[in-house]
Amino acid sequence: MQPGARSPIYKKIAEIIMIKINKKLLVSTVLFFVVLLFATATIIKEKEKNAPSLDVIVTDSPIVFYFGVSCPHCKLVEQYLTENKVAEKVRFSMKEVYKNKNNANEAFAKAELCGISKNKLGVPFLWDGEKCYMGDENIINFFKEKLNEK
Repeated sequence: MQPGARSPIYKKIAEIIMIKINKKLLVSTVLFFVVLLFATATIIKEKEKNAPSLDVIVTDSPIVFYFGVSCPHCKLVEQYLTENKVAEKVRFSMKEVYKNKNNANEAFAKAELCGISKNKLGVPFLWDGEKCYMGDENIINFFKEKLNEK
């Protein structure tokens, strides 16, 4: 054997040590990402739990506007309501249904009274105490009529 050369047994031992180190590194890395993913999911859930309610509750009116946070047609109704200051002239509640299951179940119950099944119900949706209105145009027209009554 030449001076400074390693015997095959030393090479094999070094190889085994490197494999063990690589396995530990891989396990550590996977474990780190699992913990990171869990922590991120927990933080997101807590933020949602602590997020302010988007609901506006008016107790002296049967009119309820059900909407979804990311619903583009709901945004059109909301824009109309804001631009025309409808809330100053007509008493009504607003309830978000995408993140609030209680509100969604309430909307399902109101829709059922109008003969609308769960799989046909969508937002924007409005209950006036007797009738149901679906779609941005129908709801905007409902509020236009209410404004003309004043």
